[in-house]
Amino acid sequence: MRAFILFLFFATINLGACADSLLTKSIKTTYIPLGVSVGVSDVSCTKVRNSILVRLEELSISSKWANDHESTLAVGPFVSDPASESRHLRYRQTYYLNIDCVEELITTISGEVLLEGLGESGQWDKITESRIIKIEGMRFLQELGF
Repeated sequence: MRAFILFLFFATINLGACADSLLTKSIKTTYIPLGVSVGVSDVSCTKVRNSILVRLEELSISSKWANDHESTLAVGPFVSDPASESRHLRYRQTYYLNIDCVEELITTISGEVLLEGLGESGQWDKITESRIIKIEGMRFLQELGF
């Protein structure tokens, strides 16, 4: 009986570790930190949030608040051309922007991205190269007016 209880105990721990490992790998391979952030001061946080929503609408890019606190904005997916010479024909980008109001007049914007590149074969490949992610992330934030 004691052996059976020990077996159940270790089996439960191992299954839990496997589930945690799979979940962590799934999250880590899906969205990657943007690698850049922006700080805005002397403008109300509400104005910054509203300006982002207006600019996304002007660019015809879909967005919605991902939480009830309106601090994480889900953006995209949308397709764009590479900023510079690239092995990819197009980029498909999906962002989770964290818009944090430090004080009423200080806002920070950071986030995570799922960046995919369209290759010559017609397949979308996940891009994990930090240099490309930073370039495209900064380009996106600049398009938003930052």
